[in-house]
Amino acid sequence: MNATHVSYLTNALQDRDKHIRHAVNRINKLRRKGLDFDAIAFTGLSGCLMGAAIADRLGVGMMAVRKPKESCHSTWTSERTPGCSTYIIIDDVVSMGDTVNHILDELGCEACKGIYLYADIGEQGMAIQSIQQTLKITCLNKPITNVPA
Repeated sequence: MNATHVSYLTNALQDRDKHIRHAVNRINKLRRKGLDFDAIAFTGLSGCLMGAAIADRLGVGMMAVRKPKESCHSTWTSERTPGCSTYIIIDDVVSMGDTVNHILDELGCEACKGIYLYADIGEQGMAIQSIQQTLKITCLNKPITNVPA
């Protein structure tokens, strides 16, 4: 692990409670307006740290998707809480869209009800716009600072 990645994880974890609270409040507000899903989908260590906590506070299941070529004890590429079928992706940022596209490929695009990004780092606007336009998936953050209107 390089120094940049360690620094990034440290910063993300320092603001973890704030990010979780904001995500839960935003998603619950959208649930009251009709957003319907039964799980939070995530991948990677930071996704697990945030996604599991958000799922717990929302009272929904979890869908964990392993990154390609990730070494682990399981042969499954994804695992989920039994009975869960629709989901929101929780991720830190979208740069190239690889993580989001991997989750969509693994769990099914039609079951995805939105994406919530808990960090505002980097040039994520174009990837978000592309995902929203080509896959018709809504980014649930508001406002999204880098996405052109």
